[in-house]
Amino acid sequence: MPATKTVTGQLTVFAIIASALGSVPFTAGELEAVPTWVQAVLDDQGPVAAAAEALVGASQLIVVARGYLFAAALETALKIKETCSLFADGYSSADLRHGPIAAVTRGLPVVALCAPGPALADVASLVAELRARQASVLVVGTGERSDVPLPNDAPEPLAPIVAVVRGQQLAHELALRLGYDPDSPHGLAKVTRT
Repeated sequence: MPATKTVTGQLTVFAIIASALGSVPFTAGELEAVPTWVQAVLDDQGPVAAAAEALVGASQLIVVARGYLFAAALETALKIKETCSLFADGYSSADLRHGPIAAVTRGLPVVALCAPGPALADVASLVAELRARQASVLVVGTGERSDVPLPNDAPEPLAPIVAVVRGQQLAHELALRLGYDPDSPHGLAKVTRT
């Protein structure tokens, strides 16, 4: 079974430890709101189902983000690989522009994660650039232009906790549509012998 609780828990623990150690770019109230935001995302399945439906038929995809959300992009790509047997790769928006963007062609699915903060303008600019290349871009983020919404009041440093749950939901829904059991992916073992 793909581990989902580990990364979600780790991101949350990092936020808790950071706030205990000193000044952080979020309030105690915002940190306390994380479980409410996660529950709201879990209760809102419609946008994820529509996004998964849009990805059916893809043989590969890219997940892109920048800043705090980069970790969530990597996790989303990993969960899609594990549960859907698709080649999914995570990139920072800067790294994608550095060369791999040459592989982005008409119809290539791209999932872009974004939230308000310093990285938003760069990811939004990349989304526009990818759409100009005729990529099929799904935006997971805040605001009206998002295909899969994140809570509007989650600050960028806490947004990865919620975004990683959205990524897990997307992998789960896509796996079901592709006829895979997301709780028992082919070839995935809990323990890997080396």
